Amino acid sequence: RCSARAREVLRVVSNLTIKQIVEKFQIYTVIEVSYFYFINEPHPLVLVLVKEKTKLLAVLTDGTLFQFTPPNQGATLSKAVLLNESGQVLGWSEGHPVNHWLVGMNECRRRVYELVLAAKENAGLSREVRLASLSLCLSGCEQEATNNDLKELILKEHPDIASSVVVKSDVIGALKTVAPNGGVVLIAGTGSNCLLVNPNDSMHRCGGWGHILGDEGSGFTISIQAIKMVLHEDENFRVPKWSAEKIRELVKEHFQVKEMLELLPFCYTNFKKQFIAAMCVKLAKLARDGDKLSQHLFRMAGKDLADHVVAVLPHAEKSLLEGEGGLPIVCVGSIFKSWDLLQKGFEEVLCPKVSEFSLLQPTVSAALGAAFYGASLVDCKLPINFKENSRRLYHFKWGSEQN
Repeated sequence: RCSARAREVLRVVSNLTIKQIVEKFQIYTVIEVSYFYFINEPHPLVLVLVKEKTKLLAVLTDGTLFQFTPPNQGATLSKAVLLNESGQVLGWSEGHPVNHWLVGMNECRRRVYELVLAAKENAGLSREVRLASLSLCLSGCEQEATNNDLKELILKEHPDIASSVVVKSDVIGALKTVAPNGGVVLIAGTGSNCLLVNPNDSMHRCGGWGHILGDEGSGFTISIQAIKMVLHEDENFRVPKWSAEKIRELVKEHFQVKEMLELLPFCYTNFKKQFIAAMCVKLAKLARDGDKLSQHLFRMAGKDLADHVVAVLPHAEKSLLEGEGGLPIVCVGSIFKSWDLLQKGFEEVLCPKVSEFSLLQPTVSAALGAAFYGASLVDCKLPINFKENSRRLYHFKWGSEQN
């Protein structure tokens, strides 16, 4: 799960303490300290994430320093964009995740503030410049009560940050980037979520409950189901229709284990959701190489994702269903890179339910949609060509020969 360079030091047991690492790299801001335990190793590998301005770096226990590139599974990085009233991009910034359920409300506030400062710096603006609107479309911001708590905390600690502050779910940013008049946002990455937004801004959700209560159709769930298929075959419990042998080999390779029992630390004591979900990329390759059980897992995931859309369909306004291209479904997340594997299951569920729909993939950051949404709340309509912000992944219409 590390870069090739990082793998070279996995077996190095260092005498450096965390304090010594921090002192050695005291010019950086320490973001996170993680411990990775390996079977038959007496000491853990310690990974310290640090930040130099907006660049993310990692320090390993032997003092090795390398630029940190998070895996392309799920929303690991947060992005901010600074626009003027003409829609011109003045500056960008990137930072760590800002889900307040995971990092805490105050840490979320701090990270948001750093993102804003970094965007101003990249735009060549003073830190004291007050924004006309700060629109935060963040993961975990599904409840109005906690959204208001975050907004009030930001304004309390940074009263001059912006004239207007709004906090909404990250799916709003994705939707407003592609379909400003409303539609469905379907998220399938490490986790999964679905939100319908009508032209009158009424919202209806299905999913977003996390890996314990939900995440159907996500990379994590596909990977976990693959592991379960191996266990079921091994224990003669609901034995899968197709052989799990190739998936068994893949699981052992991904987790670097010899026996399935060695997976327990990864699933419990040293649980890393993103690492488990990352196996989904390898499963997709296995499916494309002809493995029937892997193909079945993706077909089931396609059904799960379509079921999310079916759940919110009764709440869709008529205008959303009758517009050009039918119901717009904005697809966000790396699982849609495997659309060829999801398609059959998705079609089986959704095509009988809706006469026309289009799957749209954003080609630009959802930060642009968040900025557009925030600007609209202060009576500033940014001149953005939304058709240029996406590509059509798939189109279906009853009676049409080509979809």
